[in-house]
Amino acid sequence: MKSLTKLHLALFLCIFSFTAYAAQLENLANTMLQADKTSTTNNTNQADLVQITMDQLGITQAQAQGGLGSLLSMAKSSLGGSSFDPIANSIPNINSLLQATPEVDNSSPLSTLSNQLGNLSPTAKGGLMVYNAFEQLGLSKEMVDPMMDILGDYLNTNGSKGSSDLLMKALTPLTVTQDPLDLK
Repeated sequence: MKSLTKLHLALFLCIFSFTAYAAQLENLANTMLQADKTSTTNNTNQADLVQITMDQLGITQAQAQGGLGSLLSMAKSSLGGSSFDPIANSIPNINSLLQATPEVDNSSPLSTLSNQLGNLSPTAKGGLMVYNAFEQLGLSKEMVDPMMDILGDYLNTNGSKGSSDLLMKALTPLTVTQDPLDLK
């Protein structure tokens, strides 16, 4: 009888241990799934921003990424430091968009104008950089405003509170200076 009780106790301990171990495995699996879901959501959100831009403006992925990147680069340089953080934290993998910004083409008319005018403010230089990037991407300057609107709407929906307003404040010179070559 004692050996039967010891057997029951051993069996009970095995089952209890297995159940506890299974619960730990389930918690670990759920944690990993949640982390993967968050990563997928972040990638999807950025893909959605690029896809929305492509769909609404009828442009290629490279044009959407480069155009968005140039707008974000201007905002980053206009705001500087931690002031850009609310925007940066609202767009997953923002660095890939920033890296998609074309290098400034020093032979373009916009660069020539910038060089001839001399000491431009950083904001004015940022505006010329955006127009230069759009030119290199094969986008007209008329695409700047709609792309700004798409980016602003995206931040209103997916961004932290005030991130869209902060972006628009940083990009205000683009709405004021519609054509940097129009010197009328």
